[in-house]
Amino acid sequence: MPFSPAHDQQLAADIAWLARREREASSRPPRQLPACGACQHFTPDPINPPDGMGICGQGHGMWHAGVRRHCNDFKERNA
Repeated sequence: MPFSPAHDQQLAADIAWLARREREASSRPPRQLPACGACQHFTPDPINPPDGMGICGQGHGMWHAGVRRHCNDFKERNA
């Protein structure tokens, strides 16, 4: 059973949109993921070593200081 012309047009538009998005993403340099310990929201657990566990003040849970992850709330810790 063939699809309707409207369906085919929408599918073609969706494929074109995905292709544009992929080209745009591949033209950007890869982003370096920040380490939790370098964020001003990260509070180290006092009983762990400096690179040990800590908690995120933005509610993202407990992480090791060296964990690199994507975070929209990351703020560089002042030196």
